[in-house]
Amino acid sequence: MAFLCMGCFKNYSIRSIPDKWTCHCGGDVIDVDDLMVLPIKQLNTLNLKTMYCCSGHPTYDDCIIPYVMISLTDSLVLPEYLSRMSDNGNDLFIPDDISSFVNHISKGNNFKEIYDHFNDAGFIIEISYHVKQYKLRMTLRYSKLLNHGIIGLDVQINYEVYQEWLKYNFKFYEYTKSCPMAVNYA
Repeated sequence: MAFLCMGCFKNYSIRSIPDKWTCHCGGDVIDVDDLMVLPIKQLNTLNLKTMYCCSGHPTYDDCIIPYVMISLTDSLVLPEYLSRMSDNGNDLFIPDDISSFVNHISKGNNFKEIYDHFNDAGFIIEISYHVKQYKLRMTLRYSKLLNHGIIGLDVQINYEVYQEWLKYNFKFYEYTKSCPMAVNYA
């Protein structure tokens, strides 16, 4: 497990975590999956504020599909969008039509360019508004691995599957390096 300041993006080791999980810059220090440190740092420096990212965990009966979640609410100035979404239950609203939704929320910012960057690279993109968090979120998944609850490190994971899992995590870093910075034009 790695530790990262969300203010200045300084890495901390478990022996050097400051008191109260606050960095010298005043930012919060959070725990991060080791394989997600570089993509999270890169996206946040591009003003794409991350939340709830996971490298996937190849252990018995656990998800092995990595994902990165970006808070669009915290990253971009967005036009009103809730009227273009439908209640999906579980405190989530999803876009009625993803193409027109992306075009609509791209007014005054470069979100479409960011969306196209990941979409064209083959990422599975989910956009949702979470009612309790008050956040419009974009979740990026990049994996063809299936989770049936039988693959895991504690039940002799297949070497090939393990290498694929590492490769999918590396893709996040590769594509975040070339991702455009979030820009608000207004």
